[in-house]
Amino acid sequence: DDGPPIKSAAHLFSSSLASSMLYTSGMLLGVSLPRIPTAWAVRVLTGWWWLYSILVVVAYRASLTAILANPAPKITIDSLEQLADAPLEVGGWGEHQKDFFLTSLDEAGQKVGRKFEALMELRKLYGALVALGAGYLVSALALLAEVSFYRGVVMRRQGFDVYALGRNANRNPAAPAAVKRRAAA
Repeated sequence: DDGPPIKSAAHLFSSSLASSMLYTSGMLLGVSLPRIPTAWAVRVLTGWWWLYSILVVVAYRASLTAILANPAPKITIDSLEQLADAPLEVGGWGEHQKDFFLTSLDEAGQKVGRKFEALMELRKLYGALVALGAGYLVSALALLAEVSFYRGVVMRRQGFDVYALGRNANRNPAAPAAVKRRAAA
């Protein structure tokens, strides 16, 4: 007795959401699967996910190695004069902050204002956040529509999706004979 019998590879991604997430995140971390899936659609999806995972992991490791090998120089700034004389770029949110430094009464503040770069206007940031929120809202509504369609139509009508992996094909009178033979095999 060599232990438990080996299951088919279909159980890797179909048994539960937890195991599917475990294997998917394992691929991202560089852990190999215990068995390669047998269905071609799952094999292709797994292959593309592995390629994506390898690219992400290699890019992250290279970036981390570069940062640790050559750390950024540390400059300590204790006063506005030191900031004005430092070879650093100064920036902030909006033009009103640049105007604050340019209209300063002291020379160091004006010098900071001359090298000040406005990164982004707050109105543009708010617009981007609203667009992002609208995108998430549309995605959530589409997901709710898909779930309600699945529960309301597909789950209630057994003959709706007769080609769904041959499930229930023998009990479904509307299923074609080829699907019934495939499900029986």
